[in-house]
Amino acid sequence: MNNTGYSMLTPKQLVDVYGPESPFSDPKKLKFFLSLNESQLHQHLIEDIRRFSKTNPETLKIRQKRQTVLSPIVLTALVLQPNTAPIVLSPILLSASVLSPAIFGASILSPWLFFPVILSPTVLSPLILNPAALAPVILSPLTLSPLILSPVCMLPVILSPLTLSPAILSPLVLSPIILSPLTLNPLIFSPEAGTAIIGTPYLLSPIIFSSSFLITRIFSPRLLSPPINSTGTLSSSFFSPTFLS
Repeated sequence: MNNTGYSMLTPKQLVDVYGPESPFSDPKKLKFFLSLNESQLHQHLIEDIRRFSKTNPETLKIRQKRQTVLSPIVLTALVLQPNTAPIVLSPILLSASVLSPAIFGASILSPWLFFPVILSPTVLSPLILNPAALAPVILSPLTLSPLILSPVCMLPVILSPLTLSPAILSPLVLSPIILSPLTLNPLIFSPEAGTAIIGTPYLLSPIIFSSSFLITRIFSPRLLSPPINSTGTLSSSFFSPTFLS
């Protein structure tokens, strides 16, 4: 240990580690290591280190980054690439997320432009100070992923149920919601304009201090989702009954 900075396991220690009573039991490794003397063990160790140093890092399983910071994503197709890290100060432009679930993947100060999200469920991934435009969400359920201080324009939500994902201080413009049930999804200080809501039931999703302009609701019943201090201008509703709202 004093000369090399490391020491080899004794035969007894090898049995403890690789023997039949160990959770890491491996008879082949135990037999191999016991067949070597100390000098041979040192030689194998040196050869392994040299071989490892020549390995291409891209072929290794590298630990995923904890977050993406100051790394713009442009003209990139994110296919089968789950995201479990926040994206900070990293704009996303002319890209797409397909079959790429996100969990704990908050997007902060990272504007989206032309960024469709398809078949990519999202959990615990809020958008904070994150404007978005031309970013359709298709077949991608959202859960616990609020929109906070993030104005959006032309961001349709299609066949994507939203649960516990409120919009807070986030204006919504030309962003239709189609066949995407809303549950516990209030609008809070988030005005809407030029939006169609089609085949989208509301449950426990009140509209609070959020004015609306030119909103059309079709086949979108509302249950326990009253407007609170919210006014509508040039808005219409067809086949959309309300219950306790």
